[in-house]
Amino acid sequence: MAVAAERLQVIEHGFDLAHFGLFIDGRVGADQKARGFGDKLLEALERMWPPRKPQMMVDEQQVDGSLYDSFVKDEDKTKMSVVRAAKPDELSNLNLDFQDGRLRALLPLYKARNFPETLTETEHQVWVRFRRQKLLGNDKLADRFFKQIKELNRTPGLNTDKKHILRDAEEYGQSIIQAI
Repeated sequence: MAVAAERLQVIEHGFDLAHFGLFIDGRVGADQKARGFGDKLLEALERMWPPRKPQMMVDEQQVDGSLYDSFVKDEDKTKMSVVRAAKPDELSNLNLDFQDGRLRALLPLYKARNFPETLTETEHQVWVRFRRQKLLGNDKLADRFFKQIKELNRTPGLNTDKKHILRDAEEYGQSIIQAI
């Protein structure tokens, strides 16, 4: 009786399940169909988004995103505090042996991004190569950046202030490309 009442409600709202070839004679069929649904859903999700496996070697170009792969151990957290507390000119002299290879790769990037004036000539050249590869290499971040600005400039009803912001962003991007 409950199934018939549900079917009547569906028909009243303009949907006739019979039209689509779907008949509900009872809950037994639904339970049988639902069995294993969770496992099938998890399998489909893993196929669409496979779990990331930690890499044996840290890819310098991907090190920022790799921080999300796993937690930093307490021993390295203490060393990270030392880095954050250090004065810019002290960073080069820190002798921290991070256990996590991601942090070893991030320390020079931290210094270059936050205190570029403290870089030695060699560190500066490494930083320039890193930026060139990141912006112009396989990922082509610069191309995507400028393409997105062009798309945003075509937004209907874009006011003058926003056009100026986009122009400034484009000029800033060009200045970075010219510097590398």
